[in-house]
Amino acid sequence: MIQQENVLSNGSSVFGSRVLSNDLEYTINEISKWLVIASYIAVIFWKHDAEALWLATGSLMNSWLSIILKHIINHDRPASTLRSDPGMPSSHAQSIFFVVAFFIQSLVSSLVLNKTTVFVGVLALASGSYLV
Repeated sequence: MIQQENVLSNGSSVFGSRVLSNDLEYTINEISKWLVIASYIAVIFWKHDAEALWLATGSLMNSWLSIILKHIINHDRPASTLRSDPGMPSSHAQSIFFVVAFFIQSLVSSLVLNKTTVFVGVLALASGSYLV
């Protein structure tokens, strides 16, 4: 006999709501920016080359561009969100695609353009699209 999982009124499962409580989601969301900063610093110290510095500089410029575009476009977020800043363009989506584009460019510049680099580049682009 197969047991059905209890489903809450919003469509999420009881198990999922217990594992990912609001406190855990809030904590992860609050520390995510620090984890990203720490990962960039770790890459700079680990690789300590020009490419790592270009990655960090480009990421910083990308963040500033996102802030500027948010103020220019000034598109409201959906009513269900708690944040009051403009929601368009998505900072997360813009950052993910910057990292994907940087990865693909680094891959092609360090290796020659062949079937493998094209496959890995398409796979990285698909993965980035999925994460957005």
